[in-house]
Amino acid sequence: MMENITMLKIYYDYRLSNEVFNISQNEICDCLENIAKLDPKTLTIKDYNELIKCLPLSPNENQHEVVAAAFKVLASLCSYDLARQYLGEKLIEVTIDSYKIFADQHFSNILKVEDCLAQTCRCLANFCYYHESNTELALKCSCLSISIKLMKRNLKENTQLFLNGLLMNLTHLNEYKYEFPVDVIEQLNTFGIQHTKFKFHSKFYIILISVIINVIKTASISIDILNYENCSIVDWLLKNHSNYSDIAYICVKFIKQVSKKIESYQWILNGKHKLLTEVLDKFEKKNEEDVKQIVHKICDVIVLLSNHDSIQKEETKIAAIYLVDWLLIKMKSKNLYVQLSAIRTLGNLARMNFGINDECLTTSIIIEMEWFVDTIQKSNLEKNSGITVSILCLFKNILYTSSFASLNKDIQCELVKSTIQILKTSICLPVIIKVLDVIECIIRKGSLDEENLNLYKNPEFMQQLKTCYGNQVKEIKDLSLKITHLLQIIGLEI
Repeated sequence: MMENITMLKIYYDYRLSNEVFNISQNEICDCLENIAKLDPKTLTIKDYNELIKCLPLSPNENQHEVVAAAFKVLASLCSYDLARQYLGEKLIEVTIDSYKIFADQHFSNILKVEDCLAQTCRCLANFCYYHESNTELALKCSCLSISIKLMKRNLKENTQLFLNGLLMNLTHLNEYKYEFPVDVIEQLNTFGIQHTKFKFHSKFYIILISVIINVIKTASISIDILNYENCSIVDWLLKNHSNYSDIAYICVKFIKQVSKKIESYQWILNGKHKLLTEVLDKFEKKNEEDVKQIVHKICDVIVLLSNHDSIQKEETKIAAIYLVDWLLIKMKSKNLYVQLSAIRTLGNLARMNFGINDECLTTSIIIEMEWFVDTIQKSNLEKNSGITVSILCLFKNILYTSSFASLNKDIQCELVKSTIQILKTSICLPVIIKVLDVIECIIRKGSLDEENLNLYKNPEFMQQLKTCYGNQVKEIKDLSLKITHLLQIIGLEI
């Protein structure tokens, strides 16, 4: 180690004195290469000071190959926190100035200095890695706008990798007031597409999508939703490389972040819903923790999507029907999170009004009513309140958009029996509230035949209803009184 630093000191002294020194450019580059391989934890502050003094960083005083090798040393050392802090205080301004010089080269000259550009880019990225003051200085010196412009250049693969990392580390400040070009998402998307000519490396795209997410989170400008919809690099990754779990995760995170930013999930129905369902199908049966997170995120996005009435619009109708067909399969999944999410989503979709001639959503769900009744009976016995409440919500919404009379007679009877049994046996407050809500809706909707009316005359049900009058929870008390009033109207003694 010391002989390399000693050679560097001798090279530095001879340059200062303008004396001829019998060391070749290749030899000094080899010397710098050896220093770059050192473990930065083995160096002392004294070593850092020697390097600060001797590293040939100046583009005006050294040949390009030597400058590139010198910045490679600096970049390698700054992967270590202590070196990043100490060397950053002394050399970040020199690095920024050199980065700006190399980035400003005309197209014809860029190839001559591209190794210098790549290493200054890498060095600056390491200086800014979760280091607020270094990042703020780089931003103040226009490094972000320079980097965004560089994306348009036809750069080598390595340079693109380092530029991508720099963009990531320049955009990580949550409180900073960033000023991005209006077409920044489009430029980042193009940058990603341009990189597809190289061998696929998942790390590049994970960082790129992370940069886009940072832009979405911190942009002060309003970015047109079309820029997000047309972010084709995300679609390409999900279609072709979602077998990499980290790729799938970051793309799903992008979709969720966009939806949060624009406060709408409808845009997903323009094609990304199919990609999400295909990814979930791929990972549903796997048990690794990172894969579970992907499945959970997709489930959460689809549940949130179904909460929005915008799904009823004419242009999203086909997508909604596709989702219902897929959810009717997923509600029987062995993955409990997927099953619960599918039932919750179907419950939300069941309340949607698709018009008189378009009852396909509710009709498809009603066809499965026997399964829902059987499942709620089982979930009640197993005290699975999540499934029980979700199916009760679905029942309520089906009754809201159609009618009790539209159900098969046997299903009508089983539904009434199931809800009475749940009220009798459950001690879970959300379940009690929701089952009372469903019973109230069944009675209020009318069309109860004699057999079902007789079920309400059951003394046990009457007693259970009276018990609810005195409940301290206002919703339970109010619903039980409503049911009592409705039964009085249709002629049952209470």
